[in-house]
Amino acid sequence: MNYWAFAANPSIYNIEGAVEALDFDYWTTKRSDVKTGDRVIIWKTLGNENNRGIISLGEVIGDPLPRTDINNRFWLDAERYEVEESRCIVRYVNSPNLPLWIKEPGNDFLKELSVARATGGTVFRIQE
Repeated sequence: MNYWAFAANPSIYNIEGAVEALDFDYWTTKRSDVKTGDRVIIWKTLGNENNRGIISLGEVIGDPLPRTDINNRFWLDAERYEVEESRCIVRYVNSPNLPLWIKEPGNDFLKELSVARATGGTVFRIQE
């Protein structure tokens, strides 16, 4: 089993709305080795609210396959969901302890995650 951080840019995708409303979601995997059974954290990148951090946990329940995300109302840019890309299916696992915002006291450990240090990209391998 591998562990991943999937990053969502709030100017492109309403990740907080998606996590609240959906049981599962499609995530692009690019060239990563994501597979069924892997675990993920769902990371919101910095947006207008000036918050970034973990907003949900998840489990990959479907291997990546070429597909669109055409029926997903949470995309803010229609061109993004129309593109056929390698996408896996993730089941959201919400926790009452989330979100964890990087700027809040006690969350300094989040700064050690590769996704927190990235300046681009959407899929990051993380340690258990």
